[in-house]
Amino acid sequence: MLDFLQKENISKETIDIIYNRLDSNVIASLIDNEEECIKIINLLKDIGINNIEDLLMYETYIFLKQSGRVKDSLKEHDLNTIVNDINEDYSMVEKYI
Repeated sequence: MLDFLQKENISKETIDIIYNRLDSNVIASLIDNEEECIKIINLLKDIGINNIEDLLMYETYIFLKQSGRVKDSLKEHDLNTIVNDINEDYSMVEKYI
């Protein structure tokens, strides 16, 4: 179950959309990657990303990565630019991660 997302302040509505939108294999991978997923959510929150629910629903692949790799990818770019771009358009995450 993706209940661990609620502990990270992800809404029940978003979790329902994830269940309805994503393949069961992707959901299973999120569950298997729970610890890394939480680390990535917290990393994104810490740098100021405010549309994490959109990222979970539509850019799910980010949360299937190792948190260290996500962190390294972010270091390759200007942090303010990353945050502004992703907060304006969640699909910009593809450019950075």
